[in-house]
Amino acid sequence: MNSKQGMRYIKNRMGDDLKEKILIQNGVISDLQAQKRPSVTHCARCSPINTIHSKYCSRCSYPLTLAAFEEIKADEQMKLQALQNKYENDMEAMRQEMERKSTIRWETKRDGDSDTLLTLTHSHLTKSTSSNFAPGWHAYLDRLEASLNNEVPPDWIRRFEELRKLYPSQLV
Repeated sequence: MNSKQGMRYIKNRMGDDLKEKILIQNGVISDLQAQKRPSVTHCARCSPINTIHSKYCSRCSYPLTLAAFEEIKADEQMKLQALQNKYENDMEAMRQEMERKSTIRWETKRDGDSDTLLTLTHSHLTKSTSSNFAPGWHAYLDRLEASLNNEVPPDWIRRFEELRKLYPSQLV
C-alpha cells in the first residue's frame, strides 16, 4: 500500500489501540514504530511535564537524568574544593601574619630585698605554635634558674620533651 490516505483516515476516526493494530496489519507501520516511546517525563520534585530530552525541570531546575545529576554533583564538588582551598590558604596567611606580629616581652621587678621576679609574655601566637613555644620557654627558664643557682643546667632537648607531655597539644 503506497498511499497514506488510509493511515490519515484511520488516525482521525478510530481509537489509538485499534488504529495501531490496523496500521500494523496492513503494513503501514512496523511493530517497532508502534511501540510507544515516552515523549515526556515528570519532575519528581514539582511534577510538571517536561520533554524527554530535557536534562533539568523547566520549573524548578531539578535534574531529570543521571547525567544532569552527575554534572551538578561534579560542579558542587569543584565549588567545595575551591572553598576548602581558600579556607586553607586564608588560615595559613593568618598564621603567618600572627607569627610575624608575635611579641616577646621580658619584665623584671624587684621582689623583696634580694630577689627579682622575671615575667615572660609571648603574645600573638597561633594554637599550633603555642603548643611548641610554651614547653620551650619553660625549658629555657629551667636552665636560667639552674644557672642562677650555680647548678648544672638541664639538657634543653630532654627537658623540652619532658615538658611537652605536660602541656596540652593545642593551647588556647
